[in-house]
Amino acid sequence: NVFANSDVAKTVALALGSGSNRIVIAGIGIANNGGFSPAPTFNGVAMTLAKSHYVTYFAALYYMLDADLPAAGTYNLSVDPVTAGRGGIWCLSLAGVKQQAPEATASGAGDSAGWTTPITTITNNAWVIDDVCSTDSAGYTAGSGQTERFDFLDATSTNQCGSTKPVAVAGATSMGWTPSLSRVYTHVLAAFAEAPAGFFF
Repeated sequence: NVFANSDVAKTVALALGSGSNRIVIAGIGIANNGGFSPAPTFNGVAMTLAKSHYVTYFAALYYMLDADLPAAGTYNLSVDPVTAGRGGIWCLSLAGVKQQAPEATASGAGDSAGWTTPITTITNNAWVIDDVCSTDSAGYTAGSGQTERFDFLDATSTNQCGSTKPVAVAGATSMGWTPSLSRVYTHVLAAFAEAPAGFFF
């Protein structure tokens, strides 16, 4: 879902699944200033900031843990831009995620025809999620091991992308994108640990 040149609240629907240890993650990007007020909400409940960064463009990841999530169904993610500008919002849900804040976060910004942002996960089988907001491009290609979840160009000059990457072994990894041309970008990443399987005794 994309908004353009408006400070009116924007909404996108998510079909939330069932399962245990769920999490909803929202990616948000905006040009012309950096931020939203108040925090974005899912099903009317404020989400928690995982990571934000602002250099020319604002990019942010927010999350909500299972304790605050409703039963399976379709619900709205809503954001209220602080200032008029161009940008977009997207969200996804995962299950089997440890119910805590991200174990690691990272950010980057620049002007490049391709970039990677490093992050170091702490636990095996972590999920790394990213969000990038940038100047327009004819298309973006996600980096190795990433699954593109969102890639949208608005009618003027803002592109937003998001992806996920499972990391089997804890340690240094990265997320990256390659645009068709050199672009100004802001990039944020967050790593979420896998939920423990538990023990039978």
